[in-house]
Amino acid sequence: MYSGMIRILVVDRHLSFRQALVSLLDKQPDLEVVGSEGSLAEALTSLEDADVLLLHRGLPDGDGFELITPLRAVNPNARVFMISSAAETIDPRELSEAKVNGVIDKFDTPDGVLAAIREPVGG
Repeated sequence: MYSGMIRILVVDRHLSFRQALVSLLDKQPDLEVVGSEGSLAEALTSLEDADVLLLHRGLPDGDGFELITPLRAVNPNARVFMISSAAETIDPRELSEAKVNGVIDKFDTPDGVLAAIREPVGG
């Protein structure tokens, strides 16, 4: 398990999903949501505060992967999880090239989501 407070930035175009996810995360004593954004432009202002980025690719102003390089510039140890739904096709090579740490399915259990976030680097 990760030691210390984990700061999380949630970036997804769907407000209702973001609100539900933030509600789950806010109830955890070791997790702090530092931002809940719906676009690239909004998320860029919160990157330096994040240890973990929960990211959907399909944002209204571009591909969510565009946030990974600026995130790692301000926090090289930050981890990135792509938020996906089972209906979306995921190319493992794209994830590897973008240095995404993992995928969180929108339909996963709360315990599954929390375990992924808390998993130690290299775990």
